[in-house]
Amino acid sequence: MFPILVTSNAKKADEIKLVLGPIKTVALSTPEIQSTDESAVAIDKAKKAYKIVKRPLLVEDVGLHLDCLKGFPGALIKPLLETVGVEGICSVAGKLKNRGVWAGISVVFYDGKTTKLFTQRIYGTIAANTNRKYLYKFDWNTIFIPKNRSKTLAEFPISSLILRKAVYTKVRLWLQKNNQADTRIKKQTI
Repeated sequence: MFPILVTSNAKKADEIKLVLGPIKTVALSTPEIQSTDESAVAIDKAKKAYKIVKRPLLVEDVGLHLDCLKGFPGALIKPLLETVGVEGICSVAGKLKNRGVWAGISVVFYDGKTTKLFTQRIYGTIAANTNRKYLYKFDWNTIFIPKNRSKTLAEFPISSLILRKAVYTKVRLWLQKNNQADTRIKKQTI
């Protein structure tokens, strides 16, 4: 059976459909464990969501790991952004003289028995400040400059697809190999 995507973020779902093709989505919010590890958060969310939807599903979580804070905040990025904003993150990285950062994405397939984790990372640096022109986009993407690039993720046409394309390609190939995919996903090209 083709899994459903559990997310309440329509923009995220649209990006995922660019890689997986048509996929049914369910807007569902479950309580998240408090962890810096996006893989642990995604696995926990998948198991909680399965108890509600009772069918194979995909769940995603993302984390931003600052070298100057020894990997913090990771999956706890949302409360940090709500507290200090992207400007605060830029300031902290500058004051600690370490702008190194990596973003991780974890996608979990769960069908009540099988838990399959897919991960991807992207490395870069925190910008000295944010370009206010892009603040309407995905929060931390306005300050994340990928390695060997000069622009922030927000300045790319579909910014977070840089991470999502790689991880959801892994998901798509695994679904095909394990007969979890129907013809919709087999015909999808990237």
